[in-house]
Parts: sequence; structure tokens; C-alpha cells
Amino acid sequence: LVGGSHFCVTKRDGKRVLLIRLANRRCNLILHPEIRVLFLTPHATQEGESYIGQNELQLETVSSAMTGVLTVSHVIDEKSPLGKYVKDDTFDREAFCDESNALSVTVLGRDTVYHDDLMCKHTYLCAKDAIFDQHFSWMTRRDENGKVVLDFHRLDDTEAAASVAAPPTANPNVPPPSLHFNDIDVHVFCGGLKLGDRLRPNCVFSENAYAACEAKGLRVKRHFIDLAAKPQWFLDLVSDYGAKAETPCVLLPGGEFVTDTAKVLARLAPYDGVGMAVEPADVSPGMLMSWFGYQASVPVAVGAESHESRRWRVLNNSFHAGHGARPAERGEVGRESLEIGQVCGQTTANRRLSGWAGLPFGQRQDRLVGLAVHLLCRIR
Repeated sequence: LVGGSHFCVTKRDGKRVLLIRLANRRCNLILHPEIRVLFLTPHATQEGESYIGQNELQLETVSSAMTGVLTVSHVIDEKSPLGKYVKDDTFDREAFCDESNALSVTVLGRDTVYHDDLMCKHTYLCAKDAIFDQHFSWMTRRDENGKVVLDFHRLDDTEAAASVAAPPTANPNVPPPSLHFNDIDVHVFCGGLKLGDRLRPNCVFSENAYAACEAKGLRVKRHFIDLAAKPQWFLDLVSDYGAKAETPCVLLPGGEFVTDTAKVLARLAPYDGVGMAVEPADVSPGMLMSWFGYQASVPVAVGAESHESRRWRVLNNSFHAGHGARPAERGEVGRESLEIGQVCGQTTANRRLSGWAGLPFGQRQDRLVGLAVHLLCRIR
């Protein structure tokens, strides 16, 4: 466990933040990392006593698992011990960079290889280790085989922050698709994320809707929507139906437009005892992800094939269509579990990972999150 050689004071979405980058060079899984950042500054009491004050900086949400790299952030607002250095939205660098000011960072976590605690401590001097108006650069690169790997030589790389962060806007340049029903039963609009020049699936709810259609034998046409820059034709489409620009949503013959995952599943694949769609029950929004994961993992027989294996086959065929050879055929150990775990929900993936069945749900959840981060550092 190591810390970068400097820290950044910059802005994220208009908020002034302090960023600290940490790295685990072994890239093994560290569970429940406890990270504390103390701002050390001299303090003199009214009674004449002098000492180094230790003011803890509250961090934004920290991941429940850490593998290769982790950047933690602290918002510098009126509640922050560093808020006194902000005047009229200007950060007083000279006062902050007094040679007596420092940051102390400690990390404590559970090593899953040696089953013991790991700890590291790093001290930054504000006078020489602070970098302003820059943020850390990406540490990933492709090796000679095209695999995405972490490059620890980039641990300290930074780049200038834009003066104003432009909010996501509609993309008017994406041509609208043809929404005919000549040989199609349903158009499914799925959430996506643009990586390079490719738009990849990035919405677990959309994949559940797609899997439900496939399981019911519907002829499906999927349209991936860049959630960071939704195309104008999609915004116009949902506006015509008075709906929110969210995924998944579906268009059926006759102009029937359905939104909301639970309603989409209930409409396309009504509950018939096999667990694919949402059972007639009130499911609170906060439980939807776990509910879909549970429904996807119910091993109810469908003919000679269990529902669980059928769902996995449908989704694996989906990846086959999108990526060429199936993950297992490419020899990428663990990727199949990761990809299908992303779209099926945690329960199904947990059932596939031997040795985890006896753990409490919270621990299985943490391990799966850590596994996903761990594998994402190594797969294409």
C-alpha cells in the first residue's frame, strides 16, 4: 500500500475538493478499507499552550473493497476544516501552503490473501506536495496483447482541470433508428456507456428486460443509449409519450410505450411461476436490484432446463453476439462471472462463486464488488 507523492486541490462538478490517490501494487483484494485523513496545523490556546491540531477531513463515500488504485475525496465547504481558506470562491493557497501545515493519511484494511490486517501511513507537506487546479490522470493502458492493465508509473500523473465542467448534453448527431415492426416484436432501449468509439451495455435493469424478452421468445431489437450524452432522437421519443429519459423502456406495436423496469418486465414477461418477471408484489424501489437478482437466480425447471441455466445461456449468447467468442472460449478466467454478474444482479453471481454460499449476504456483496473492481483492471 502506497500513497501518491502529492495531492490535488481542484473542483469536481463545481465543488472544491481535495483528492488523494492510493495504490495497492499487489492488486490483491483488500476488504473494508478504513481511510482517515487528518489536517495537521499549529494551534495556540488562550492559555499560551501550543500544539499540533489534528482535524479530521470527512471523506466522500469510500468503496467497501480496494484492489489496484483508489482516489478518495474531501469536499471543501463551510463545514470543512479547510473551509477557512476559501474566500469569495477563491482558495487562499499561500495560507494553506504554510510550511507548518500537513496532511496525515492512514489506511487499514483486511488482506484476503494472508487473512491479516494491512496498514500504511503517508504524510504530505502542504508547502511542497499540494497541486492546484489539476486532477489525477487515468492509470490504465493497453499492453502489447491489447489487455487493459494498471500502469503504476502513472500514479502521480495529473492533468489540468477544465475551468468550467460542462453538464451532459443531448447528442444531436446520432441518427434516429428505424422503429419498424416488420420482423420485430419489441424495441428495447438499453442504457450504455461509451468506451473509446464503442457503446457498451451499462445498465443491469436493461439487461434484465432483454433477458425476459429472449426467454419469452420475442423478436427483440435493442437500441443502446449513451447515458452520458443521450441522443436527441431518444429525448424526443420519450417526450412524445410524456415519459422520463430513463432506461429500460420499450416500444410495442400499436405505439404502446412502457417505462420503469418493473412495469416493463410485467408487460413483456408476466409472472408465470418461473421467476423471470417481477412477481405480483409491492417491491420498494430500494429493493429492485436485489429483487431482480433473486428472481434471476430462482432455479425453477423450465422443461428439461432450469430457469437459472436458461437465463445464463440467454445472456451468454448475448455477449457472444456483442463480443465474438464467448468469455469462456476466450480463456478469460472469471470474466464470464463478472459480465453476467453485472447484468443478473448480485445473487446469481454469488451462487456461481464457490465457497461464498455460507457467508452472510453483506460479506458476499462486498466480495463481489471487490472481485468486479479486481477483474476490471485486467480485462479488455
